[in-house]
Amino acid sequence: MKFPHATPLLMILVASVFAAGCRAHPASLAVALVGDAVDDADVKKRFGDLEGKTPEAADEMFGERIATLIDTSRENRKALIYPVKADLHDKSRFVVEVVGNRIVSLSKKTHDKDGVEDVIKKADLKKKLIGKDAAACSEEGKLDKLMLVLREEDTGRLWRVYDVANWTHFGAARYCVLKFDEDDLCSEINLVGLAASTVKGGAFKGE
Repeated sequence: MKFPHATPLLMILVASVFAAGCRAHPASLAVALVGDAVDDADVKKRFGDLEGKTPEAADEMFGERIATLIDTSRENRKALIYPVKADLHDKSRFVVEVVGNRIVSLSKKTHDKDGVEDVIKKADLKKKLIGKDAAACSEEGKLDKLMLVLREEDTGRLWRVYDVANWTHFGAARYCVLKFDEDDLCSEINLVGLAASTVKGGAFKGE
């Protein structure tokens, strides 16, 4: 069974914008890109076992969720974040996109995909943005392409996902994910790259 909701769309999980401050992008939460061949094959195989099933199937495959994120701009759409058990450095995440309680895509993302360059950039952003509100973060971090605003299902805290593909030398999808605390102040920053996805043109997810 195919699900038309998982349309090729953004360029974000892993494209243009949830915004000029908050304009919703009509794309999927998942993202595309030609990733590592091993990751690509693994993600496609896993998705073959998950497509069209309920979130419980992903829980069974990946284990305990890191987060369940609600898309604040589109109803009945969620991103489920899971650890990659084989990743000893804990830098990778599986992102399962759910529409209407059915799984429609699977992506794998990696923190600091550009290596040292990402680590240095993230350290600079932390100095500027931690403790700031969303407007200040966007201005001071030069984050002008807001793609997604997600809300943690259990805590209500917001994640804001920005397209920062122009920061990389490799022409690959890159996202800056800002997490906010209960006072809506930035508390954590991650730079994320796409390793593989089942949706061309892609999407994102923000852990």
